[in-house]
Amino acid sequence: MSDFYGANPSELRELATTFDAQSTDLLQWRAALGSRVKSGLWVGPRADAFNRDWDGKHDQLLRAASQFLVNAARSLRENADQQDQASSAGEVGPGTGGGQPPQGSDDALSSALGWFADRGEAIGDAFGDVAEGTLTYWDAAFVPYFRLELPRFTEVVSSNIAASLNIFSAAVTLGTVGIVDLNLGDDGEPYAGTPQALPGDVPSFDNLQSVMAQTVVAYDDGPGQIRVTTIVGPDGQPKVIVSVPGTETWNPLTGDNPMDGTGNFVTAGGGRSTLTEAVALAMANANIPPGAQVMMVGHSQGGMSVADLVSDPDFVSQYNVTNAVTFGSPIDSDQIDARVHVMEIQHGNDWVPVLDLQNSAAVPVGPVMVPIPGSVPEVNEHHFRATLPSPGGPFDVLENHNQANYLESVANNPNPVFAAYEDQLRESGFLGGVTQDNVTIHVGRKD
Repeated sequence: MSDFYGANPSELRELATTFDAQSTDLLQWRAALGSRVKSGLWVGPRADAFNRDWDGKHDQLLRAASQFLVNAARSLRENADQQDQASSAGEVGPGTGGGQPPQGSDDALSSALGWFADRGEAIGDAFGDVAEGTLTYWDAAFVPYFRLELPRFTEVVSSNIAASLNIFSAAVTLGTVGIVDLNLGDDGEPYAGTPQALPGDVPSFDNLQSVMAQTVVAYDDGPGQIRVTTIVGPDGQPKVIVSVPGTETWNPLTGDNPMDGTGNFVTAGGGRSTLTEAVALAMANANIPPGAQVMMVGHSQGGMSVADLVSDPDFVSQYNVTNAVTFGSPIDSDQIDARVHVMEIQHGNDWVPVLDLQNSAAVPVGPVMVPIPGSVPEVNEHHFRATLPSPGGPFDVLENHNQANYLESVANNPNPVFAAYEDQLRESGFLGGVTQDNVTIHVGRKD
């Protein structure tokens, strides 16, 4: 074989195979979603409108992305064949003039192949997000009818916003041949770091506000950090408190920190967010003592993730979760496991915990959905709820939602509900014990 340089045919064919596989994945998503959309199990004006929207927008975008990858794979194979023919004929690569390739040409070739692979992967991932977002919206807006139930208004709206962000982002990615990948609405995949010991004095837990305080100070630990605190209760048994802060950024372009707007839309839309999954991974990394009772505490988005996790009976059993405290969190739509003692706190003028409109159902009125009052979890010996006076006026959103203000409100309010819940915490051994370990764990999102 004569000396020449150019693309390595085997690498080109390998890249083409990758593109074909990504195209096939998109077509499988398209077929699965199309089958559900066209199932005929739901009829009416809104079903007809969604079918038209699917045919006119979602289906065509998925098909176009798949065809782009097929065409790219075909071009790569044709190029590989040309390289083989040139090699067999003893030709040199274009522009070489014969002899040895210029210094650095192999690196340039590898970079070029990597560039093409990245562009194809970006397009495939973007349209995979479209498929997932559309499926989540379908589950929120239409699947409840199959169970003879009405969909939840907030789930429909939130999942629709998330799916729309996915579609817009994918259109930009395809239009720029994968060069621009906005990642709008892409909640990515979860990961969790290793526990890091917290310096300073160890916390003590004597009342409800001291329990909430760990979530409040966790905001200062850095982006995407939760706390896991292990104590030995008065009964000599280990107890664990998991503290999850709320939203730390509203940047629509998703990044490492899952405590953001995208995570909010996913959870509010009825999906399992990356933050929620990352918290579970962090707990797995925390070496929680076997059999220890666990209490989960969260503010705002953190409370939403806490409620999502303790609504999963398998999770509750796996970690022996007995208590959950949320403040400033919209959790009325969650079906929390009855084994968990819940303390739900909100300020009267805090708009965030009522974003679920008290579990309002969505009813179609012509082409739009309107909310009608739903049912909220019943207050009983396992579910406590307290609505407190607000630190700010009706439109002072930041003051009324601020985590430190919640802590102060609980400390200054002699609500008998707090005393009743503290009695339960004391009986369980969460109060009055000795702190043994206090760590912070990074929870994150990767592409």
